[in-house]
Amino acid sequence: MPIWIIGILAYLGEKIDLFSIGFFIASNIRLPYVKRISLSDTQLTELASKLQHGDLIFGRREWFAKNLIVPGEFKHVGIWDARRQLVLEFQNDGYEENSLGTFVARYTRVGVGRPTFREDYAVRFVDKMRTFSDKEYDARFTQNTHQMYCSESVAHADEDNVLRYGTTIILFGYAAVYVPNELLNLPTVKTILKIDS
Repeated sequence: MPIWIIGILAYLGEKIDLFSIGFFIASNIRLPYVKRISLSDTQLTELASKLQHGDLIFGRREWFAKNLIVPGEFKHVGIWDARRQLVLEFQNDGYEENSLGTFVARYTRVGVGRPTFREDYAVRFVDKMRTFSDKEYDARFTQNTHQMYCSESVAHADEDNVLRYGTTIILFGYAAVYVPNELLNLPTVKTILKIDS
């Protein structure tokens, strides 16, 4: 794309919030015939047995417009609550608690990262994430406390900054955001597994 078009889009984005409109559209455009991950109940039970409290669960959809905007292999992240066997995450409707099967079935690729937390800190990490249940989804990716997006909630749940997770500049300098895939590049997170459709 020519630089002058990028400049015009950036200018317009500041004036009429094209970023939020564009990201909302990009988050919802997908091709229905793309094969997603399908695991049996036995396979889901086996996967859940490999997860630990506070693990980070990542998702990616192939042929998804959001892949053009958010850098890295994975575009979404949630936190595994092993006590309740749920993935805690932020989607377009805000905070959600979903089964592992529901989470996995949305994606063409799933990954799991294990933070180097002590067990007691992992409990605090998950419990802190659950306190965000009243927050709305932040489609503008701003750093505030009344709205959140998926990877921002991970950063805020890590109250002691054990992960040492920082923001990344994306979209031509428009926003400094927490990018989900960057978590897997941290020395404080170990990649445990990846599953493809």
